[in-house]
Amino acid sequence: MIVVKVNREKIGKLSREILSVKESIGKMKLASLQEQQEQAKTFAEKDSLRNLEVKLYQTADLMENAKASGLESVQAITSELNGAKGSLQNVVYKESSLRSLVESRPRECEERAFGIEGGGSENRVHSWEPACQASEK
Repeated sequence: MIVVKVNREKIGKLSREILSVKESIGKMKLASLQEQQEQAKTFAEKDSLRNLEVKLYQTADLMENAKASGLESVQAITSELNGAKGSLQNVVYKESSLRSLVESRPRECEERAFGIEGGGSENRVHSWEPACQASEK
């Protein structure tokens, strides 16, 4: 009976050791599963960061293109405005010249009508005579 008792004790000890090993294996499986989940989460975060980085570069490129396009538009508009300004200045100059010419016509007509000519004969033909005759009618 001593042998049976010793064998039972050995069987009990081995059963406890087997149970302890099974518990350790379960804990290791759980830890391994948690590690795999953490690793998957880390990979997902890295992938998200890469996607965000790509979007950031794309956005920066879009902003740079928009800036360049805007600058080109501003330059084109500035060029058009400068051309329009030059044209307007030319029109103002021509208007001023025409206004001076128109203002001097009645005076010239009066001088002609009253025979006031500076240092010349009264029979001289002037280029403005048709205008004076037209304004007299």
